[in-house]
Amino acid sequence: MSALRRADYAVAIVGAGIIGLYTAYHLARAGVGPILVVDRGFLSSGASGRNGGGVRQQWETRATVRLARESVDAYRHFGREFGYNIWFRQTGYLFLAETDADLRRLRPVHDLVRSEGLRSVVLDEAGVRRYLDGIAPGAVVGGTYLATDGTLYPFPAIWGLYEAARALGVEVALGVEALGVSRDGGKVTGLPTSRGTVALTKVVNAAGGWSGSTSPTTPRGTRSWRANR
Repeated sequence: MSALRRADYAVAIVGAGIIGLYTAYHLARAGVGPILVVDRGFLSSGASGRNGGGVRQQWETRATVRLARESVDAYRHFGREFGYNIWFRQTGYLFLAETDADLRRLRPVHDLVRSEGLRSVVLDEAGVRRYLDGIAPGAVVGGTYLATDGTLYPFPAIWGLYEAARALGVEVALGVEALGVSRDGGKVTGLPTSRGTVALTKVVNAAGGWSGSTSPTTPRGTRSWRANR
């Protein structure tokens, strides 16, 4: 990876996965800039490229349900907006309950999802069999199902966002590791990276499962994490 193009940015985003690139894209569309996205790996080398493409809105917190619902709407229009077919198929998402206790744990999630206007349904064993044939008799007592959930191919989604963000002037630096966040008096002042430190006042941590990891070699006065995507 060559040196970063600038010594200062308006904002840096750590992690070039689906969250990081979508964030960069929307910030750039809003007129924020210059924007830097760093990732220590290659495109799709993190969680956004190591998943089955499941898209669901059945979550335990209201904020997450709302974010997931907006994501589904974005994925439905992704092809028209970015010119890449992500093969988003709303074939539904089924959670199975092997015991009555499992089913009781699923009900609060179902109630929350319903309260947000999504048509989650609670199924008994016969209802599960309508969606999942071949399951062993007595293997489950029921489950919850939401028909507007589904699956997509993550790779064209990542590539479409990558190309769109770069077209808006976002610098995406792959193979560049964020080493922490420099602060002075509680305010962000810079981002130390494996390619040098850049000056800025805002950093978005979109490193996913690596967001809280710390680096063993971090410059003094720097709050650190081991950044990935």
